[in-house]
Amino acid sequence: MGFLYEVEQLVAARWESVGTVPGIGSDDYGFRLQEAAADGDRPAQYRVRALTGDGRSFVSVSAAWSPSTVWLSANYPNPFRGSTEIFYDLPAGGGVATLRVYDLRGRLIREFRRDHGGAGRYQIRWSGQDQSGSRVAAGAYFYELEAAGQTKRRKMLLID
Repeated sequence: MGFLYEVEQLVAARWESVGTVPGIGSDDYGFRLQEAAADGDRPAQYRVRALTGDGRSFVSVSAAWSPSTVWLSANYPNPFRGSTEIFYDLPAGGGVATLRVYDLRGRLIREFRRDHGGAGRYQIRWSGQDQSGSRVAAGAYFYELEAAGQTKRRKMLLID
């Protein structure tokens, strides 16, 4: 009974096959995937599946990945009520990351400052409150990540 390893990339919330590698005599393989940009500045996400000759498949459950650039996600959910999650990636040496939330007039609403020890994916939950803990009005807001000498910006919508 033969088997294949299939490499897949996450594209628009669906896993798409990138290619296959035949499994030959061993069930212990290592893969090295060169980081690619999925949308210009967002790191690509991959997984590896083992496909057996009888139709079963097993998905890899761990992967070593270290970002090489600063990346800021769209917040989720968006629009949101209550709270929202903001994810970002920092490369090695990314150090201190500062995330700021601004209103449409450019006034600083909230600032989060984190000192990260190394490369990785991090997250911040914003509960729609200003720096003093008061709930802000529904509306559009901008958020900005400053880290590793780079600045990234996105927008979000808080609803009642």
